[in-house]
Amino acid sequence: MRVLDLGAYDAILGMDWLKPQSPMVCHWEHKTMEFDDEGRRVKLQGVQSSSRAVTELLLSNF
Repeated sequence: MRVLDLGAYDAILGMDWLKPQSPMVCHWEHKTMEFDDEGRRVKLQGVQSSSRAVTELLLSNF
């Protein structure tokens, strides 16, 4: 695991970490991920935002 200062983000889960956790159940609306780790069930819960609006959007031409 690498620890970096991510500013506004709490965590970024890379494929090298996610792949061994397969299979997993993701519920994007509830911001949850569930998987088994060494015989125990693990549930990751994201921060529930009260805002449903996009506050900033950056566009660039390709």
